Amino acid sequence: MDTAGKIRNFFERLQALSEQKKKIILWSIVAVLAVVMGFFWVRGAINSFSKIGQSIGEVKMPQINTSDMPSLPNLDILQTADWKTYTNNDYGFEIKYPLILEFNNSEDGLRIANASHGASIYDISIYPNTQNLSSEDFFISQMNKSRGFMGFNNDEIVSVEDIILGEQNVKAKKIVWDENIITVLIPSGNFMIEIEGEPVNGDVSFPDIFSNMLSTFKFTPVK
Repeated sequence: MDTAGKIRNFFERLQALSEQKKKIILWSIVAVLAVVMGFFWVRGAINSFSKIGQSIGEVKMPQINTSDMPSLPNLDILQTADWKTYTNNDYGFEIKYPLILEFNNSEDGLRIANASHGASIYDISIYPNTQNLSSEDFFISQMNKSRGFMGFNNDEIVSVEDIILGEQNVKAKKIVWDENIITVLIPSGNFMIEIEGEPVNGDVSFPDIFSNMLSTFKFTPVK
């Protein structure tokens, strides 16, 4: 019997069965087809995920150039315990500064810097204050001059605030100028102490170093 005859014979026998048996056979066929289709779907999905994983593995992550990123501050340099101490016996004060910096006399006063290390510059100057003005009044009087304060004018002021320095709670005035230059005025009797910091070459340690330097400031006996 050929294939067509076998199929025809199958359907004739199927028609002769009861309705209950027909339903059983039909649902059996549907179940087999579902299993077969599910098998092929799972195998296809596995192949797809395998190809996706292979593609991900072949993706090249971009190379990040860290040479242009700013370096973090050197934490060792911020520890004041081992810093050098500058003491001024004539005006009665002292302040600490990092080991890599050097203390020198300059035309404008005293300079703490180290050009060979590209370090920022810290200047200490003494101004007469015969009227015993507060730091605020002294600053205002200087800004009223034709050249302003040390050549700075009002347009270059970023902020002005009162601060407290060191363990002696010394009152001072902090002025921030353009280009992040900072001036701190400390009144002491008939003179005014000025401590100025100027960052060099984008020195990221400058704010912390200057702040820590100021925290070590204190008055000492005049000798």
